[in-house]
Amino acid sequence: MKSKLVIIILCLSISAFAQKSSEEKYAERNSICKHKNKYSIQDRKSFYPFNKASNILLISFDDPEVLINELPISNQILDSTKVKEIKSLTHDEINNLSDILYNFGFINDKFPKIIDEANCYNPRNAILFIDEKSKIYEYIEICFSCNKIEFSSKEIKTWDNCTEKNDLIRKFFKSKEFKVGVDK
Repeated sequence: MKSKLVIIILCLSISAFAQKSSEEKYAERNSICKHKNKYSIQDRKSFYPFNKASNILLISFDDPEVLINELPISNQILDSTKVKEIKSLTHDEINNLSDILYNFGFINDKFPKIIDEANCYNPRNAILFIDEKSKIYEYIEICFSCNKIEFSSKEIKTWDNCTEKNDLIRKFFKSKEFKVGVDK
């Protein structure tokens, strides 16, 4: 009888520890992406680096001979021999991309959130910002498999990294027929 009682108490304590606290549940729910329409097209066009770009490119790159991929840029020039896929964005596509980046965010900025990242980094995709001299002046490097994004500088206006943000960006790349780095 005592052993049954001990087993019951043990099972109850294990299940109690397995439950998420209400704060954890709230943070999880608050971390879901929600479209807020917070910034107009004009607002988003004014954000750096969008405000200086004469062209914005999406690229994919993957060198199977290296352990960690490096963005194929040297002296602000793209090494096209290392690029697998490339797409120059139209004005409408830039608006769609900036809408994903800046208008999808946490449900409430004031409440706890969960930031989901893996402990790895092997980027295969990037967003390149090109100036009027055809030089790359900023970039956003993306590793979809590790759920991480790196910025070329701290000047780039960042966004809420809500739970589905990288998946929304991945879908944007896929909609432009990218395969490298975006297929799971």
